[in-house]
Amino acid sequence: MPVECLVCGKQTEVTHMGMNACRACTVFYKRNQKKSERLVCVNGSYACLDYGKSVFWCRKCRLERFQTVLNTAWGEDTSKLARQLSRIADSPERRSLSRITPPRSPKVPVLDSLRANHRTLSISRCAAELALRGIDMNTQYMNEEKFWLLVRNYEKIYHCVDAELRTLRKFRKRSTNIWGTYTTCMYLEYVEHYFSDCPNKSSILPASEKALTEEEQVSRRWQTTCKRVEYYTMALPTNVSRAISTTINNLN
Repeated sequence: MPVECLVCGKQTEVTHMGMNACRACTVFYKRNQKKSERLVCVNGSYACLDYGKSVFWCRKCRLERFQTVLNTAWGEDTSKLARQLSRIADSPERRSLSRITPPRSPKVPVLDSLRANHRTLSISRCAAELALRGIDMNTQYMNEEKFWLLVRNYEKIYHCVDAELRTLRKFRKRSTNIWGTYTTCMYLEYVEHYFSDCPNKSSILPASEKALTEEEQVSRRWQTTCKRVEYYTMALPTNVSRAISTTINNLN
């Protein structure tokens, strides 16, 4: 489902750096974030936004806008954002107000927020998988398009991290058990019996070889992706990183 870029307002299918930012603005920020001191605003107002074209007149304002939205999303100081909003309050089109993610409330601890959102996402995943098997959980209907952006961007890496967390919670130690899906767990000691009831045993070996080949190709692509892990870790605020580390350590 397309969303608005919080920086320029254009429609984007993919999010970057953990927030609704289009690829063009993200690439621009990464290339120019170290040049901030050398850039100068065209008219000195730091609000050079052309509402007709949804673009910034100068690089300085675009860079400042990205950094401000990024800080706001991380729950950092929002005084600069408030000043920017006051400068454009009299604009004929105040669309930028709807593009700004509200800051995290200081009354809600980071760990509590993580637990609540993780619990909600876990319930949704469990209900969806059971529904595919014909088991009605009597859950409230959820719009598929609403969650597609999250699944498409984060499902693979999220499944790996969440599977490890659930393994620690359930087995209290690092084990060789594998979570295939949210509701499916395989014990390695029973793998050799996995195909015991297969009606066509002659196809087991060719199918296994094909699956291993495909898995190897996927692993190689992920190895290449992992080399760019710094790109993703930039989106994690320090307090969130510490909260995740604390949670993992408490489970060990």
